[in-house]
Amino acid sequence: MLLVIFGAGASYDSDPSHQVGVRIEARPPLANSLFENRELFRPELRRFPQFGALVPFLRNIPKNESLEDVLDRFHTEGIEDPHRRRQLAAVRFYIQAVIHACEGPWRSMHDDVTCYRVLIDQIRHAGNQEVSLVTFNYDRLLEAAIGLETGRQVKAIDDYLALERYSVYKVHGSVNWGRAVTNLKDTPSRLPEDQITQALIQQASELTYLDEYYLSDDPPPIVRHAEERIVLVPAVAVPLKTKDAFECPPVHLAALRTQLKRVRRVLVIGWRGFDYHFVDLLKTHLPRPFRVQIVCGGAEDAKAVLSTLMQRGLDGHYEVLGTTFSEYVISGIGKPFLSPDADDPILTGAVTPI
Repeated sequence: MLLVIFGAGASYDSDPSHQVGVRIEARPPLANSLFENRELFRPELRRFPQFGALVPFLRNIPKNESLEDVLDRFHTEGIEDPHRRRQLAAVRFYIQAVIHACEGPWRSMHDDVTCYRVLIDQIRHAGNQEVSLVTFNYDRLLEAAIGLETGRQVKAIDDYLALERYSVYKVHGSVNWGRAVTNLKDTPSRLPEDQITQALIQQASELTYLDEYYLSDDPPPIVRHAEERIVLVPAVAVPLKTKDAFECPPVHLAALRTQLKRVRRVLVIGWRGFDYHFVDLLKTHLPRPFRVQIVCGGAEDAKAVLSTLMQRGLDGHYEVLGTTFSEYVISGIGKPFLSPDADDPILTGAVTPI
C-alpha cells in the first residue's frame, strides 16, 4: 500500500504555474508565515486581538527555531497562566480564518489545476488500488483534487475514509471542521457567532472538548451546529512540536492505524517531520521493511527531513530528492516509486543520496 504525507510545503507549492519563492498574497502559508504581515491576514488579526502581544514573537522567529518552538514555549506557559491559554485559543480561531481567506483566491488563480490533482492522477495511472493520504494542512485543496478526479465529494466526516480508492486523514483538523465543547457558561448556541466566539476564547481554560466533529459550509468562525444546537470550536490544531494528540475524529485515527500496518511505500511531500507524535505513530505501526521518498522544497530541506526522521528512530530505505512538489509531478520522476511494483522487498535502513 502507498502512504502519502502532505505538509504545509505541499499546499505552498500546489500551483505549478507559480514558482515557489514568488510572493503571492493568497499563497497558502508555510508554518513560519502564518502570522506574517499580509494584507489578507490583517483583518483576521484585528478580528481576534486577544493574542496581539504574541504577534511580534510569531513574526520574528530566530533562525535556529521554528514556529512550533515558539508556540511550544507559550503553550508551556499556559499550564499556569489562564490568560496565555486564552491567547492560544484566539490563535486557533485566527489560523482557521486566514487559511479560509487564502483558499478561495488561491483556487481561483489556477482554476483548480493543482499539483495535488496531477499527483492523484499519477497515483491512479500507476495502478494503486488503495492509497492512504495523510495531510497536516487545514485547507481543502487535497479534497478538491480528489473530487475533480473521482467525482467523490466530502459531504460528511466519514466520507474522508471512502473517496474511491483514497482514504484521507486530516490529522491536524480542517478549515471547515468544528469540534463540540461542553460547559460553556451562559452562552446559548442561538446567539450571534461573534458573541459565541468571544465566550469560547474567554472561557478557553475551562472548556471540555468532546471527540465529536462536524463539517460546515459556513465561513469561519465555525462555532455552532445550528440543527443540533451544539457549540463548536474550530477543529484546527495549533502547531506544536510537543503536541501529543491529534485534531481528528477517533474513528479516523483507528482506521489509519489499521492501514499503516499494510504500507510499504511512504511518499513525503512538504512535511518537515516536526510532528513527533505522528512520527511515533509511524514508528509503531509501519511494518518493516518500507521505502520512503522525500520531496521537500529542495536538496537541503529534504536532507533536514531525513535527519529528523532518522533521529526519531524511523528506520527505512530513504530516497531523498532535491525537487519541489511541482517539479516532482511535472518531471514524472516519482512514477517508478508510485507503481505498486515498487513493493518488492528492500534492505531496511539504506539511504539513497541525492
